[in-house]
Amino acid sequence: SWTSIVDLFYNRVVLGIRNSTGKLDVWRNGTHYTSTAAIPDGQVTILSLVIQPDGQLKAYANGTQMISTTATSAMTSLVPNVPGSYANAFNVGRNNPDGWTAFNGHIGDVFVHKVALTDVERQQLEADLAAKFQSTDYTITASAGAGGLINPTGSVAVAPGGAQTFTITPQPGYRIAAVLVNGTSQGAITSFPFTNVTANRTISANFAALTASDQWRITHFGTYQNSGSAADDADPNGDGIVNKLEFFLARNPLSSNPPSSLPAVALNGATLEYTYTRSISAMSQLTHAVEWSDTLAIGSWSSAGVTEQILTDNGTVQTVKATCSAGANGKRFIHLRVTLP
Repeated sequence: SWTSIVDLFYNRVVLGIRNSTGKLDVWRNGTHYTSTAAIPDGQVTILSLVIQPDGQLKAYANGTQMISTTATSAMTSLVPNVPGSYANAFNVGRNNPDGWTAFNGHIGDVFVHKVALTDVERQQLEADLAAKFQSTDYTITASAGAGGLINPTGSVAVAPGGAQTFTITPQPGYRIAAVLVNGTSQGAITSFPFTNVTANRTISANFAALTASDQWRITHFGTYQNSGSAADDADPNGDGIVNKLEFFLARNPLSSNPPSSLPAVALNGATLEYTYTRSISAMSQLTHAVEWSDTLAIGSWSSAGVTEQILTDNGTVQTVKATCSAGANGKRFIHLRVTLP
């Protein structure tokens, strides 16, 4: 809880930002206070800490009050009960003499006043600093929807002509749906670099829950992207069955599969029997039907009269037998149609 920007006489007066959370830290006469709100990563921020002679204090970030306490502790002397060299150090950007981790960022001007500034004086000083540090910067406003993160986030200041790269990371169970830059979709990208920034910009990331096919692609291809060898209509193992069918039939798309994993047809008297396996999770995404035709002509396929019986079900994969009449002339064709909705 140190991460100081400036500390006076060890922990008599400390103002800092916690690196891990962006929350404001203040010490006053050895008592520690932390803000509830956080400062966005990368934001140019003017911090003010005003401590009254009796120890009451308020801390501000860009004019917004972040910490306040009415607890008292006399501030008329800044060296009580602090041993050794601790009592003699004013530090900016590090903690002396320990050398502990301090603020991880850029530090501009630091002013220390012997008397507590009035609100008017504080606001004037903040305005002067804003004109010096903030007015020439452009702002990239970054946001992320539910299911993922964008880093950095919030209002990120970038110097004119400067650059800033943002990374987009989905949380477990989610994928990147789209990244919008200035309102225009850039696709499901994992990072975006702004270069030569000459105006305010926006970037937002949207996420979607992983579908059953996304999970299947991650399992077999290490990615949920519907592209390359993992695309729905790709056939990476060259067996003539595209990925969306492999997914539905619960087959491995990257290696050979046993013959039993393929649909099988048999004639039982005047009945055609069509036996196939299907992934239960795939049924939530893919539309399927066992259909028959007597002519193979386009538009002649029908599922009328087809009935199905589940032979086995292990909670993940079902084995199903579909039956229909063999046809009046004893010749009939039968197939499984699987389509994306």
